[in-house]
Amino acid sequence: MAHSSRKVLLVIGAVIAACLGVGGGAGATYALHYNNVALPGVSIGGQSVTGMSHDEMTTFVEQRLSDVSFTAVVNGKSQPVNLTELGITVDASATADAALINNGSFFGKIKALFSSQRVDPVISIDKKAASAYALSLAAEAGPPPVEGEVKLDSDGGRFVATEARKGKTVDGEALVETVKEHLAVFEGGTLDVRIVDVEPSISTEEAQKAAQAANELIGLGITVNDGIDNFSPSGEEKAQWVKIEPTADGSALSDPVFDEKKVQEWVKETAETTNVEAQPTINNVDASGNILVEARPGVKGLTVNNDKEVFDGIMQAVSKGESYEGSFHYDDVEPEVESRPALPGAENAVYPAAAGEKWLEINLGNNSVTAYEGLTAVRGPVLIVPGSPGHETVTGLFHIYMQFEKQDMGCTPEWPYCARDVPWVSYFHGSYAFHGAPWQDTFGWNGPGGSHGCINMPVDEAYWLHQWSELGTPVVSHY
Repeated sequence: MAHSSRKVLLVIGAVIAACLGVGGGAGATYALHYNNVALPGVSIGGQSVTGMSHDEMTTFVEQRLSDVSFTAVVNGKSQPVNLTELGITVDASATADAALINNGSFFGKIKALFSSQRVDPVISIDKKAASAYALSLAAEAGPPPVEGEVKLDSDGGRFVATEARKGKTVDGEALVETVKEHLAVFEGGTLDVRIVDVEPSISTEEAQKAAQAANELIGLGITVNDGIDNFSPSGEEKAQWVKIEPTADGSALSDPVFDEKKVQEWVKETAETTNVEAQPTINNVDASGNILVEARPGVKGLTVNNDKEVFDGIMQAVSKGESYEGSFHYDDVEPEVESRPALPGAENAVYPAAAGEKWLEINLGNNSVTAYEGLTAVRGPVLIVPGSPGHETVTGLFHIYMQFEKQDMGCTPEWPYCARDVPWVSYFHGSYAFHGAPWQDTFGWNGPGGSHGCINMPVDEAYWLHQWSELGTPVVSHY
């Protein structure tokens, strides 16, 4: 064999020498003629394409393929085979490229005079499509195998396994190879498809094991504290985080894990609900911009600064089969400062109010409370009972900061009294508050029998004040 190959090479060498020497013109003409067409001895699918251009060979392959058809016989029943559904694609252009592969060199063109070149159609296979088509053929003889799966129950809070069942299938790879052999010579034919029983790749037991692992995963506790409240995802929420996927080859189920993106979203959304928005400081100013009063003190905000650490902690804990407890940490957000003009002439008032601004005046000189909007009284003066001697009501500028429809007052060891279900309570400084005092028979006086510093009011007036005012409403107390 080696002697024969050497002899061919010697002959080719002699021909090349002749082409370059005495017959140089003829050799050049030959090489030029076959520059862009198939060389002598080139065939596709066993049929000569010598002298054809790339486009002509592409058309040739496409035409031959259009004449090829296959019929599958399954349990005695015949049906046409669709190559595209079988996942088989013939690339006519790439086949033509392969037929011209030796045209790039002078030596390759000369070699073609002494040897043949057989080119098979260039075929690509979509294995997933081939497998699906094989199962569709097998369905003619019976149901396909059913893989064991893991699904959520009807309540959405627990995983259950579905039963795996054996079924009918076709050897898709063997079917594809048979078709490829026929296509290599542009021939169709009848395919006798053999149906076989096959066990599912994922058994019921494997699915049950995965379901149990998933339920153990969602059973792990996850708690994050914001300094006041605890936040935990429900079982249904955690169930939506679980990922159980078949392995790449579909032969098994991967271990259940939490979807990192979904856990991250929960942490982020929970953190955002605990953030506190900063409330701006509002100053009432005169026409020259001078501050007359701090109408609303600013309140610092809070924003979570460790949501990534909380997320990492959750993922690390559950990966080890452990519950997680953690806390959000916060950065302070400084309040902005805003200014608004006080009403003309307001600088001489008890409180230099802005237009429409709600505020309350406690006049301890005449034992009354008046509600204002801007500089206009909208309620009162309402007669009250202030703090008794030794428990005088505070004076100064304050703001309502907390309100209750009713509340027990005192009723603890450090207080010498206990009043249950005190109605319509509005705190403005420490334990000082406006509230209804149904135990008082009359109002508009002070002295013994008064309050422990709060503003006792008729119940209906305490109700009106509670409904009209809002958190941050200024309160000016004076004699």
